[in-house]
Amino acid sequence: MVINRVSGVDQDFSTLGLIGIKLGNDSNLSIDDEELQENLENNFEDVKKLFAADWSATNSNVTYGYHTTDTKAGTYAINITGVSPVAGYFVTPGDATGNGEFLTGVSGDAKGLMIRYSGTATGAVGTFTLTYGVAELMDRALFHVTDSVDGILSNKTETIQDQIGNMDESIQRLEDQIDQKMARMEQQFIAMETALSTLQSQSSWLTSQLNSIASGWW
Repeated sequence: MVINRVSGVDQDFSTLGLIGIKLGNDSNLSIDDEELQENLENNFEDVKKLFAADWSATNSNVTYGYHTTDTKAGTYAINITGVSPVAGYFVTPGDATGNGEFLTGVSGDAKGLMIRYSGTATGAVGTFTLTYGVAELMDRALFHVTDSVDGILSNKTETIQDQIGNMDESIQRLEDQIDQKMARMEQQFIAMETALSTLQSQSSWLTSQLNSIASGWW
């Protein structure tokens, strides 16, 4: 992401290396202060596009509102089906909703994109182009990793916690089975002890009876 060319940006300023920010053999970025300063002074708009989100429109009545992490960079046709309030779509009918002068994408690649249309003409009124620079791309990538609701780390953490919960349940079931087994063994041992005690008593009684019989013979 850091070393790739940024689409929609002038080729002479489409990578960090072209403005003085280079990736070294140690995988760290280094800055050529003089080269970067020169580009900031003489090509500020190009440097801005390389880093940030930027937009352009072929119709002066179209301006940018905002976009979300769901919005894909690219060029969108603007199809206006009504004004006051604005109604229309970007790619296919139904992929946007209007409110006042604003048209907002609700599905597809344009989901989350809001533009303002202040014109009166309807139909295909031009195109809108949205580009993402390195900083915007990094922010979006990190958001998908760190988002507390649907981020990769959150999902991984939830998965691990679920696994730990399942293991805890398995351990508890095993401990319950062991406790039940021990209880049965204790009952069996008590029964064996009781039976053995009974046998010993019977043996003693039988021995005494035999001794009595034997003594009567003499």
